[in-house]
Amino acid sequence: MTYTQPAPVSATATVIGLSFELKTPRERVWRAITEEIAAWWPRELHCGGADARMSFDARLGGHLAEQWGSGSGLIWYTVIAIEPGASLDLAGHVTAKFGGPAVSQLSIRLEEKNGVTKISIHDGVIGPQRPDVNQRIAEGWSLAFGNSLRHHLESAP
Repeated sequence: MTYTQPAPVSATATVIGLSFELKTPRERVWRAITEEIAAWWPRELHCGGADARMSFDARLGGHLAEQWGSGSGLIWYTVIAIEPGASLDLAGHVTAKFGGPAVSQLSIRLEEKNGVTKISIHDGVIGPQRPDVNQRIAEGWSLAFGNSLRHHLESAP
């Protein structure tokens, strides 16, 4: 047996807030997020390679997950609170393989005014963090919601 002496690591909390406006009714945005995620989730954010596929069981205790085939995959988040059509609160774990140990609490809120839906994203990450964590989180959620989801909704019939 080999034993590696643990090194002390400091944990910090980072909270990122972003918002995006889509010229799409709230119920359509909700459906795209909760039922059509495999169609728009950016390939650049997949952890399991080209054959990875995202799924979202958007119910209390459900998972936002990535399947890689042959039973392989990753649970990104678990739904810990939901108000259908309006909000999702998710909790996720980041293992050492993906840069952890860390935990993430993600909040997604939808508000509509005059046919325009504002998506508010707040991601709180607690754990040891890279110096560029704020930028990486903001870029990832901007790519997913600000670009890919927007393109999916604007190109849909």
